[in-house]
Amino acid sequence: MKKILLTNTYSFTPMVGAITRIGPDTIYLIMDKQSDDNQKQTKEKLKNTFKHIEFKEIKTTLYEVYEIAKEIIINIDKIYKEEENEIYVDITSGRKPKSIGIMLGCYARSNKIKEILYFTPEINQMVVVPKLSFDISKKAYDLLEEISKKEITLPELANSDKLNLGRTAIYNNIRDFKEKGLIEEKNGFLYLTDYGKLLLL
Repeated sequence: MKKILLTNTYSFTPMVGAITRIGPDTIYLIMDKQSDDNQKQTKEKLKNTFKHIEFKEIKTTLYEVYEIAKEIIINIDKIYKEEENEIYVDITSGRKPKSIGIMLGCYARSNKIKEILYFTPEINQMVVVPKLSFDISKKAYDLLEEISKKEITLPELANSDKLNLGRTAIYNNIRDFKEKGLIEEKNGFLYLTDYGKLLLL
C-alpha cells in the first residue's frame, strides 16, 4: 500500500505543508487543462525539491465545479483500485472553485479518502477537513436516475411503472429533493442540479 497525495496546484509554499505531513510516495498534481506559467513553475519546483517522490497529473477545468468533481471521482476510483492505496487530498492551493470541486469529489468517495487537508497560514497549522458523505437510499437513487434520463414532469414520474414507489412516496421524495437542492423544476419539467448529478456518480 502506498501513500498518495492529490493536491490542488498553484502556489508552491502552501503545498509543502501537506507533502511534509503525509510523506507521500506519489503526488497527483491537479492542474488546469490550460496551465498558466505560475502553475508550470510550481510543478517544476516541486519536482526539483522532492526528487524522491513520483509526480503525476490530473487535468481539470478551472471553474466548472461539477466537472472538476467528476474528474476527481474518476481518478480516486482508479487510484484506490490499485492495491487500495491510502489517499490524501490537499485543497489549500489554487482557485477556490476548483478546491470546492475537489472537496465535493472527495465527499462522493469519502470511504476511499484517508484525509482532506487544508493549511492555514495564519496559525501555521494543517487542518483536517471533516469528511461528509453523499450516501442516499437505493430508492432515492433510482428516482434521481429516472429524472436524469429524459425530460419528465412530476405527474409522469408519479405514474411511472419503472419505479417501485407509490405516488405519495414519489411526491414526498420530490419535495425533499427540491428542499435539498438536488433537483429543480423548469416549465413543468424536473431536472437534476449539479448536486443531484454528483449523487449518481
